Parts: sequence; structure tokens; C-alpha cells
Amino acid sequence: MYLLIHHRLKEKYRNYPFDRKELCIILGKLYLTPKKLRDPIIKELKDFKLIKSSGLNKFEVIKNGFNINNTSKIFRAVGLY
Repeated sequence: MYLLIHHRLKEKYRNYPFDRKELCIILGKLYLTPKKLRDPIIKELKDFKLIKSSGLNKFEVIKNGFNINNTSKIFRAVGLY
């Protein structure tokens, strides 16, 4: 799920900073995430180094080498096998 969110943010914002409110709107409307789970998801996106903070309420998408279509590399990187 985190990679799908990251892919969506990368398509929409590319390298431009975006607001926390815009991220919450995407999580709420597109992924139907309850309000109480949005902050933990944002924290985990930062922990997985998919986004970075560029201010108090601004974020930027970090480019990564993961391809959503080839999940074996993702699983190996995370340590699942």
C-alpha cells in the first residue's frame, strides 16, 4: 500500500513540495483512510524513506529504485526473503 501511495504522489507532484493537507486529502478520498490512521501512515512513509519533510507541513517525494511491477526486488530489500 505504501508503494502505491508513493507512486501516486510521484506521478502527481514529481519533485515539487506539497502540503500535509494535500497528502491527507489523497489518503482520505482516494484510499478511504480514516482520520486517526493518516498520521501513522505519514510517519511510516517517512520511516520507509518514501517521502521527506522539507518544512513543518511540507513534504517531498524521494525517488527510489523500486518498480511496482517487479515485487521480488522489493521483498528482498525489505528482508522478507
